[in-house]
Amino acid sequence: MLSKLAGLFMHDLPDFIFPRACIVCGRTLHRDEDEVCSTCVASLPFTIPDDDKDSIAELRLAGKFDFERAAFLLEYAPATPVQKIVESFKYHGNERLAIAMGRIMAVRMERKHFFDSIDFIIPVPLHREKQKERGYNQSEDIAKGISSVTGLPVRTDIMERVHNDGSQTARSAFDRADAALGAFRKTAAGELQGKHCLLVDDVLTTGATLTGCAAALSGSGLKISVLTLTGVV
Repeated sequence: MLSKLAGLFMHDLPDFIFPRACIVCGRTLHRDEDEVCSTCVASLPFTIPDDDKDSIAELRLAGKFDFERAAFLLEYAPATPVQKIVESFKYHGNERLAIAMGRIMAVRMERKHFFDSIDFIIPVPLHREKQKERGYNQSEDIAKGISSVTGLPVRTDIMERVHNDGSQTARSAFDRADAALGAFRKTAAGELQGKHCLLVDDVLTTGATLTGCAAALSGSGLKISVLTLTGVV
């Protein structure tokens, strides 16, 4: 009994000395909460569709490339908690938050059997210079969170980004699509026929980046599904 109490004390000691705070509201997190408190998670704008409806992501990507299914978890809008979450892990080094959001994605989407038949996860890659500068790839961290729940392996050896085109936020939809085509290259061969991958990214806007990824993977016999953390409605 004493050893069990001691173990609980040691487990909680870091939170006692350095209390963790919710990235959205600033409230002190409980032991079983990770980066975002349960109250803020419950209030996030989830977009998971009913079983008989196409998702917003599927409608957004329709006609751009062939895919099995597609979805994004949260509606993205400026000056909202979702923007705060994305900016924290994308620009301020909060990798733990990206992994935590990946776990939330996985738990929510497993209820919809979204991962059925998927063999592995491919996070949308950053150009090596940008990843070196940032120190991490936020899409890969999200994929790690999904993997920790589903057990699906994360594959970073199948595709790479060969063009470093900077931020896409100020570009028109046409310019984004033009920049993304040819920006990615398949680096694995001979092992993809008949496999089903899950492309994972942080934000879905025009679909240009995912279309560029699909173009790089075309001709490999690989089936593609798409899941992003957020999307612009």
